[in-house]
Amino acid sequence: MQARAPAKAILSGEHSVVYGMPALALALPLYATVSITPGLDPHRLELWLSDLDCRCDLDLSQLAAFQHRCEQRYQRFLEDELAIEAVLPGPADLYHYALSIWPDAAVALAGSRIVLTSAIAIGSGMGSSAATVAAFLSAIAGHLRQPLSSDQLIELTTRCERLQHGRSSGLDPAICARGGLLQFQQGVVERLSVQLDNNWYRVDSGRPQATTGSCTSWVRQRFGASAIWSEFAAVTRQLAAALQRRDADQIVASLRLNHRLLCRIGVVPASVQAFIKTIEQRGGAAKISGAGAISGEQGGMVLVYVPGTCAITAASLGYSWQRLEMDQHGAQFSD
Repeated sequence: MQARAPAKAILSGEHSVVYGMPALALALPLYATVSITPGLDPHRLELWLSDLDCRCDLDLSQLAAFQHRCEQRYQRFLEDELAIEAVLPGPADLYHYALSIWPDAAVALAGSRIVLTSAIAIGSGMGSSAATVAAFLSAIAGHLRQPLSSDQLIELTTRCERLQHGRSSGLDPAICARGGLLQFQQGVVERLSVQLDNNWYRVDSGRPQATTGSCTSWVRQRFGASAIWSEFAAVTRQLAAALQRRDADQIVASLRLNHRLLCRIGVVPASVQAFIKTIEQRGGAAKISGAGAISGEQGGMVLVYVPGTCAITAASLGYSWQRLEMDQHGAQFSD
């Protein structure tokens, strides 16, 4: 049994989506993959996280107790008594928790080996945790012959995501589950039939020093009650309309405005701002895609839009560029 789920890129609406504003995002053809095979011991469950170089045995008799401890720590986070990183301190805790919320998993998975691999860079802004959890849950569902609907997968993945990132809007789980290009607001998902042209690229500016959870908490403390989120909503709607009209000038204008809003909330490192300034000077537009960074010089993934009149060579700007492509299918599993 094997399952996979795609990465994601946010075109507009990161951070603001947590405050009920709309977001535009698409699934990327980069995948987290989970396989379930027979293990060596019929009485234990082996978990291999190859990208984290972690192998461990999960105690299936203590799943309920483990879930309770995680929920207690999360409540302390909500009460500002604990940092979000302390809610799931171990590398396998996110998947241990995902297993604990599945009532029938303990008996059915005893004697199995679960192996998780991912082509999605951790901390890059591409939804690594949501993709790995969605693939993990899809694999368990397939193994139990209890397939999940997209809505069920989104609900369960979001439940796990909140313990990793603090407060999950449900955007990342929705993209991972459904694929395609989506408009998302307060749990309502609309699939857009827009096809992106060949002017879009993604650039990796490096893994941020701070986690997504700590970044979103930092922003909430400073801007949680701010009116700036309405400005984010307006630019997201503006970009959606521009994409539907294939209006390159308006796409550039929308992305530039979005970038300035992200700078105002303090999540775009100076080095990334300098890179984006160069893009703009040559006629293009760019913005971070994801939580960004509140310290250091790496900001995760940057989306770049280069209209036909824009003369830019990737190599001249010091980053590795990849053309932005889309996954249309979302999470899938197969025997």
